[in-house]
Amino acid sequence: MPDTRPKAMVQDPGTQPRRMRIAIVGADGFIGRAIWRRLAEAGHEVVPAIRRVRRGGVTGQGPQPIFCDLAHDSAGIWKRRLQGVDAVVNAVGLFQQTRHRRFAQLHHTGPAALFDGARAAGVAKVVQISALGADDGAASAYHLSKRAADQHLRGFDPDAGDPAWVILRPSIVVGRGGATTTLLARLGRLPLRFTAGTEGWPVQPIHIDDLADLAAVLLVDPRARREVVDAVGPEAMPFHRLIDLAGRWSGGGRHLSVPLGPRWWSLAAAIGDHIPGQPFDRAALSMLRRGNTDGTGDVERWLGRRPVTLDTALAFRPATAVERAGFAALSWRWALVLALAAFWIATAVISLWIYPRADSLALLDRVGLTGWWATAALYAASAWDMLLGAGLLVRRRRRLAAWLQVATMLVFTAIIAAALPEFLAHPFGPVTKNLPILAATLMLIALEE
Repeated sequence: MPDTRPKAMVQDPGTQPRRMRIAIVGADGFIGRAIWRRLAEAGHEVVPAIRRVRRGGVTGQGPQPIFCDLAHDSAGIWKRRLQGVDAVVNAVGLFQQTRHRRFAQLHHTGPAALFDGARAAGVAKVVQISALGADDGAASAYHLSKRAADQHLRGFDPDAGDPAWVILRPSIVVGRGGATTTLLARLGRLPLRFTAGTEGWPVQPIHIDDLADLAAVLLVDPRARREVVDAVGPEAMPFHRLIDLAGRWSGGGRHLSVPLGPRWWSLAAAIGDHIPGQPFDRAALSMLRRGNTDGTGDVERWLGRRPVTLDTALAFRPATAVERAGFAALSWRWALVLALAAFWIATAVISLWIYPRADSLALLDRVGLTGWWATAALYAASAWDMLLGAGLLVRRRRRLAAWLQVATMLVFTAIIAAALPEFLAHPFGPVTKNLPILAATLMLIALEE
């Protein structure tokens, strides 16, 4: 994409502000990485603050990271960590709560402790990455928790010696590598797409490059002392058009759009509340129905230019062939999960209630199990198959269940090859069919990464 960054961010010694030491909390996330890159390009020293080193994340190369736990670290701990730091960016965000990662901790109490620690350490400026909608009209737990941290930061008085502060409230952030973009691209590749009909669900997405530029400018500009900036792109659009853009970017083709009325969406959201890891639930629906738009005045005023339209930004950075293949595979992951789960559950049901019990016991007799042991083995194997199939339907247990399926297939194949060799050359291929199932299971494990 052409370099549309404001002059202050281009590497020109004559226009560069002084070199700053800036800590980014959540530097290994989508937004944190983009801000880090912009600041490093401008010559600033970035100190990444991350929860843990993970594959593909921050490594031992480059700046020495701060290892932290935003959900639990106190202001005193942050005070010691932030000695000698000029500015702090909080780029930690969580769209869905889990049992161990809660909005209240990661969006409110944790950031509040970070802000207090920054003030005690003498940090000059704090930039909080909040969310559009975290205002007086906030209703969802997500927006309310973001708003609570924003309110805490707004209590700082730079005129009284507190850090200057900026609250940056982005709309949907789109760009390569983002979880939201990946989800939109997956939806955009499906041949059947459900839309909100007359509701539309207006959004005003901003590209990650513009958001990173905006954060970098607000960090170094001394005029930004008590600022709340709504970061949106130049164009409002219905949510289904955003999916269309992401779908075309990821290589999607033609599709059939089916409008659904409000009642159907409410039903789908209610079901989503009971499916772990499902991104669409009643909280997500309420945020979509509220809308996610604003003017672009704040963005243009600080950037000194109009933000780039989303279709232009995506066109300048098209998805690679590898990415398009990955999006295609991810788009159909749900079908792979359901097919494998149905296979294992059906195997259990057939073994227990459909296939003749006497025939099953006769096969077990050839394996060396008779009497009570054969009956127990039949029930245990069926229960195990049922458990493996159900495990695929639980997001947190899916990879474990898949690996156990691989081990189970290998063990059963070895037993059959030794005790029932005729099944290896059976015309219906009851054992050789394990090969494509094994390949599908390994593909699912790779997709779950």
